[in-house]
Amino acid sequence: LSMTRYLTRVQAHLLRWPGRDVSVARKRLLQLAGIGRGRTSGDRRPIRGVLDPPYLRRLWYRRATGERVEMWALSRYGEALAAELAGRPPRKYAGDVGEPLREHWAALTDLFVQLVVPLLARGISPHALPLRWDAQDGTELPWREYDATAGKVRERLMVPDAVLELPAARRRYLVECEMGSHSIVAASDEKAGATIRKAERYDEFFAGFADESARLTFYERAFGDRWPAEVVFLVRTGSRRSSVNAALERWRAERGNPIVRARALTLEEAAREIGLVLGTAPTCSDEPPSVSAPPLRSEEVDVLRRFY
Repeated sequence: LSMTRYLTRVQAHLLRWPGRDVSVARKRLLQLAGIGRGRTSGDRRPIRGVLDPPYLRRLWYRRATGERVEMWALSRYGEALAAELAGRPPRKYAGDVGEPLREHWAALTDLFVQLVVPLLARGISPHALPLRWDAQDGTELPWREYDATAGKVRERLMVPDAVLELPAARRRYLVECEMGSHSIVAASDEKAGATIRKAERYDEFFAGFADESARLTFYERAFGDRWPAEVVFLVRTGSRRSSVNAALERWRAERGNPIVRARALTLEEAAREIGLVLGTAPTCSDEPPSVSAPPLRSEEVDVLRRFY
């Protein structure tokens, strides 16, 4: 929870109690949040099996489909314990993200869950995971852009939804979770949230010089290790992935060999591809599987030809 800031009950169940009934996760989460039968708001009477002071806080959000979803976060006591275990100062936040952003946060965290569950199943402890995941409030990446209309340089800020780092492979992914609410191509220069406009801004961040004399780019100033990095637009459906990638191909042709590596992947594709780098995803056999299906009869071929 300290790494992801928020987890839904389903995500917590997969990470902490895999293979157990969902009621186990629910009961334990309620206990850690200090929520017990018969306790009302402000009631501090001790209840057997209920933690006091609580380590967790319960939040809610409503999906676009109308379903109400339970979401969990650490209390200040829980964060203090997590910081002690990790050997770092506790993280502090001005407040929780608004309810409209919580579904977006949960969709983003699904990638973390799919990558980490196989690692935990191997017995790797959370503080020894071979990856770094930063999605606390988004990593702020400053850069500058020349505004030709105003005739001056403007300070800009890239804020990816998450930064995923794989130290062993020396690779970095800047993750943008696309919920499908933004257009792919901006209708105007003012619509910075459009996917292609994001790609343009990332390209300027990767290619622009923070220090002209030292030939130091904004990316190299933000990440001194200079690991290869790419932008991953995490999308919900294969059709959205195809549309975004087609738009990115047209943009690359028009822009002329941009520096940034950017593409769209579904959650399953991203989890499998990054899992292969981590060594957690199953690899494909070099030999194709044997096929025992009978061949099509000539009349079946005619039916297919007429249909198409």
